[in-house]
Amino acid sequence: MIRRLTLLCALGALLASAATAATAQAASIWTPVSSGTSSTITSIVYQSPTRFWYATSSGTIASWNGSSFTPATGITPGENFVDMAFQPTSTVSGGPGTAGLTGYAVTSNGHLWRSTDGGENWAQRSAPPTRDTCSGTSVAQFESELNAVQWANTTTVFLMGNGSTILRSTNANAASPLFAEANKVVSPSNNCAIQNEGFPEDFTDA
Repeated sequence: MIRRLTLLCALGALLASAATAATAQAASIWTPVSSGTSSTITSIVYQSPTRFWYATSSGTIASWNGSSFTPATGITPGENFVDMAFQPTSTVSGGPGTAGLTGYAVTSNGHLWRSTDGGENWAQRSAPPTRDTCSGTSVAQFESELNAVQWANTTTVFLMGNGSTILRSTNANAASPLFAEANKVVSPSNNCAIQNEGFPEDFTDA
């Protein structure tokens, strides 16, 4: 009985030691950072220690200034942001490249927001045009729900939404960017161009 109790005590000590080590290791990897908001954070973009942003479900986009997050200006309160993406740093042979200043954020009701100064100020863009289906009889409309935004390179950005919406802009960093539907195009087979099928899909990421 004594030997069994001793063994159990030794086992307990080992487990406690392992738990302490795991906690210490986790603490050395992850460091809490104050967000400065009590709202739900719905999107985080991290490109480097000096390029770090988040968006919330209540209409806040904030950027890291080196010691804390600073809320951006120009955004309508209450916007439910669901995703955000920033232009990547351009690659320059033999040089450090240029950090992209253009960012896009999308909301659950189809609004599109854009920043051209690294996320300090934002302005709402006109809703980009799309179509209602992938069939040859589809009609033009505006997307009512956008779910995701993704840069492909320093000039091309994709927006994804419900009902098979995939919008593309190849001059996303220009003063007046143009978006066009890349998936719901007129096709004799009534299939979508990218998903190669006729029924609708709700795209949430890429």
